[in-house]
Amino acid sequence: MRSTVQAQCQFPVVFLFGFFINLIMKYATWVTPVNYFEQAVLCLLSCVILAIGVFFEVKAALTYLPPSL
Repeated sequence: MRSTVQAQCQFPVVFLFGFFINLIMKYATWVTPVNYFEQAVLCLLSCVILAIGVFFEVKAALTYLPPSL
């Protein structure tokens, strides 16, 4: 079972995660791929960016986002 301190440290992380998602959604409205090639490039780019973020989070052994149950 997780300690309550570790569980409470997840609240600000979840808040920041949601904040940055909303920020990117607001300012990335100009990205509109018009064909399959552009969609594939953006999909691959987003997968690479996500993988880099996961790598740094796991490597730093920081608090993780709570799993969706």
